[in-house]
Amino acid sequence: MRFEANDLFKADIHDATVVTLFLLSSINLKLRPKLLADLRPGTRVVSNTFDMGDWKPDKQATVGDPAEGYALSHKLYLWRVPTPRLRIVKELYRLRRAKPCEVTRFRPKLRR
Repeated sequence: MRFEANDLFKADIHDATVVTLFLLSSINLKLRPKLLADLRPGTRVVSNTFDMGDWKPDKQATVGDPAEGYALSHKLYLWRVPTPRLRIVKELYRLRRAKPCEVTRFRPKLRR
């Protein structure tokens, strides 16, 4: 296990097997391309409270009962980084459904 105080967009996360996040959804969305590009397929990404937009979690759970005094959200999300081929297929499917103004360049970063 390793904890770092670092710029999360510049940190070397290639060797991570689990990444835990407690960031706003807007930051998660900005970080998502780095996670998908840098992490190996199967790496787990866990977020407390905030999701990743249209990247649907593999699992989702709520911990604690608000009736018992838990005022803050305790919703947890789990994703597993997909294989590069699956990422490309999902992105192409998303682009086909997008409105013309939503289409952006997609350049998959494949590892050798």
